[in-house]
Amino acid sequence: MCATERDGHPSWRYGGTILVRNPIRLFVLFLLCLVSVALPSCAPGADRLPVQRQVTINADVDGARVDPVNVWPAPADRSRALAQLRHGETVGLLSTQGDYAYIRTAGGAEGWLQKDFIAELR
Repeated sequence: MCATERDGHPSWRYGGTILVRNPIRLFVLFLLCLVSVALPSCAPGADRLPVQRQVTINADVDGARVDPVNVWPAPADRSRALAQLRHGETVGLLSTQGDYAYIRTAGGAEGWLQKDFIAELR
């Protein structure tokens, strides 16, 4: 591919075929390529982890009921709860890390909670 000047306008040639003679067309072509690359990654759920399996919230821990169970933005982050779950609710398990599980609620919220609150991980 090489740039040559023809009639005062730069022309990009590839094997003798003029691809773009106008800088505005080149810019529009660039934008279209950029958008076509970006759109698939912007689609809803494109960057979401797949659910490994459905699990049940068990709010009975050490003989006491903790209800509601808070879902946090990070394993050790207690700044603000992203969601609250009730005993018996079903959530999607995305991954685990140490004593914590990364889950997705039925409403689509994703966050962390202690594995002690998941019946299948006890």
